[in-house]
Amino acid sequence: MSLDIVVFALVAAFLVHRLRSVLGTRHGEERQRPNPFASADNPDAADETSSNVTSKAHEDDLDLIDHAVQEPAKKLDIQQVVNDGLIENDEKLTKALAEITAADAGFDVYHFASGARDVFDIVLQSYAEGDLDTLESLLSQNLYQDFEKAVRDREKKGQSLELAINDIEAMKILEARLAGTMVYITVDYDVRQKQILRDAKGEILKGKGTRATKTHDVWTFARDTRSVDPSWMLIETRAA
Repeated sequence: MSLDIVVFALVAAFLVHRLRSVLGTRHGEERQRPNPFASADNPDAADETSSNVTSKAHEDDLDLIDHAVQEPAKKLDIQQVVNDGLIENDEKLTKALAEITAADAGFDVYHFASGARDVFDIVLQSYAEGDLDTLESLLSQNLYQDFEKAVRDREKKGQSLELAINDIEAMKILEARLAGTMVYITVDYDVRQKQILRDAKGEILKGKGTRATKTHDVWTFARDTRSVDPSWMLIETRAA
């Protein structure tokens, strides 16, 4: 066996080990995670990427890594994003988004905004319905614990929550930053929604029938740029 073949085999084995340590292994029992940030053209992109990468031959793994290294940094048309109302013309914010776009090959500000809009509805509906599985898949561990406690307390009291989002009137990115391999983006939502909290007897404890009220929420999302999963994790919510 030639020295070149031995070296190639060792390098390939090392790279496959690194890929598996990042991607993990799939055993078929994982819950299908709702992914509003997946590509509209290929909603299963994250799962396909993970399974394909770990099952390809060594030379395909090398090609994948080589392509990622050589891919030129993307550029962001800041003025267009400002004109479209996704951000204010703030120098710190625009610089951060440009850095994130260049650093993360999977980031697109418009695709992120679309996913963030969908997540707002999914999280609130799941909270109202007590769907803890969906919440756990979308929230950070600390934030999930807060939501879980609220859901459990509501269930213990026999209360029910009816929620309907009438309209997201405006949505803007307020802050963005790149910290090492982690990306953090904060989004501001102006929403008209209806919430009715009922007791065990069906009596209204909070809310006013069919009338929608205006709310103002600020949510922060995070993502590790090393991950092949395009999904973002919701790490903080607050009323503004």
